[in-house]
Amino acid sequence: STQSTWDDRLLVHLAVFTSKFGVQFEQTIRAREADNPAYNFLREAFGVSNPRLVFYKWRVYSLLQGDTLQQWRTAPFQMYQSGPVWVPPPVPAPAPTPAPAAAGGAAVAAPPGAPVSVLSNEESDAFFQLLRGLQPTSGSIREAMVYAMDRVHAAGEIVDFVSQSLCLSETPVPTKLARLYLVNDILYNSGSTQIKGGQSFRRYLQACLPEIFKSLNQLYRQQGRISAVKFKDDVCKVLDVWDRWGVFPSDVISTARSTFLNVS
Repeated sequence: STQSTWDDRLLVHLAVFTSKFGVQFEQTIRAREADNPAYNFLREAFGVSNPRLVFYKWRVYSLLQGDTLQQWRTAPFQMYQSGPVWVPPPVPAPAPTPAPAAAGGAAVAAPPGAPVSVLSNEESDAFFQLLRGLQPTSGSIREAMVYAMDRVHAAGEIVDFVSQSLCLSETPVPTKLARLYLVNDILYNSGSTQIKGGQSFRRYLQACLPEIFKSLNQLYRQQGRISAVKFKDDVCKVLDVWDRWGVFPSDVISTARSTFLNVS
């Protein structure tokens, strides 16, 4: 069904990010989605009566052991000595390669429930490491920006990684700003006529702005008076630049600014 397909993708998506960003990411999602029933499984007791949590926990552990979303070990195992025995699901047989569509024919859709991923495990791990070690220096930001722009075909995944890294709680201010500056550089270069499809970065990023600036607001309110003023200036300068570039509609910029400066 549509609902089960959506659930599967949600669990896989969450597991991928938790395996990369750690339990802090799961805690951030649990707090952020406190009123979203789709995430109730994270707050319910672990056990056979909560199969979504069991699947999610197995998927995180599997990814941490080097398995992939397409191939994983199926032998029963214990996560720790004297712990319960886990029995992974069987690896599904690969789907047959569809025959080429005739001229003017309809494109073949991905099978229902299949994880949408165009970055290889190696590519996503490499980009994650760039995000994790990002510094507010031109060299560090440029390296991550070039890596992203070279993979414009995976713009949705790239933006997802950057957005989720910006929404992590307890991230130090310099790291948070470095990731925001990376967004800035991606937006600037997405307008280049030399990068085919670069505009897709803007579309994906616009959808993520509410959560990004809500997270920046939370960090802003945690700062002391002097550091808060500097953080406010740094973030607002970025918004001013976006406004001048016209990368987003003015009302989108205005909403992002209001979200960031909200102190209620």
